[in-house]
Formats: sequence, C-alpha cells, structure tokens
Amino acid sequence: MGRKKSGDTITVAEEVAEKRFKEAIIKDDLKPNTNEYKNAWQKNKTDRINLILPIGKKAEIQEYLEKKATETGKKETVNGFINRIIDQVLSGELVAADHAEGQDLIPPPSNKDLS
Repeated sequence: MGRKKSGDTITVAEEVAEKRFKEAIIKDDLKPNTNEYKNAWQKNKTDRINLILPIGKKAEIQEYLEKKATETGKKETVNGFINRIIDQVLSGELVAADHAEGQDLIPPPSNKDLS
C-alpha cells in the first residue's frame, strides 16, 4: 500500500475514515502534534491487528531487518515489513505455498517458467 501519491484513487473506506477523523478534530478541538490528535488519527485511519509470534521471532525479524538496512541503507520497521509482505502477497508479487511444516512465500512463476 504505502503512502498515497497525488492522483491515486481513494476508496470509500478511506473517504469515511477521513470524514470521521475531521469530525473528531472539530468535535474535540484537537490540535496537531498532540497525543490526542495522534490517537484520533490512529483510531479513525488505521485498522489494528494483534500478531502473536513465538518468543524470539520478533527479535529474529528485527535482526534480519537490521542486516538488510546495513546492506541496502534502507531501514524498515517490523510493522512496515509485515505490511510490505502482505501487500506483495495480495498483489500477486509473492504467493504462499503450502508445506507440511507451514507456509513459505515464494515469487510467482515467471512467464518463462510456464513454457
């Protein structure tokens, strides 16, 4: 998903979220850069999902991301990483393959592989 660029279309859900956020700002007279403003923005513009991982998995992901940041110079948060992977799966850029021990993500076959 990422950030919207000018010219991108806005979904109905995004329009509703924007309206709710603006109404919350007016109703509660919220000032930008305050905790109340940030909380209202999160409440009205984001969905929350609690992700439960085995102990040590979060640290493993953070370690992986730090290594990648060192190699590429691009830092990514755990949340950003999870969102990116979800977006790639939903767009078909990555596909989930079932395995006996769980699911792995693999790139979709190229046209050359289909011949």
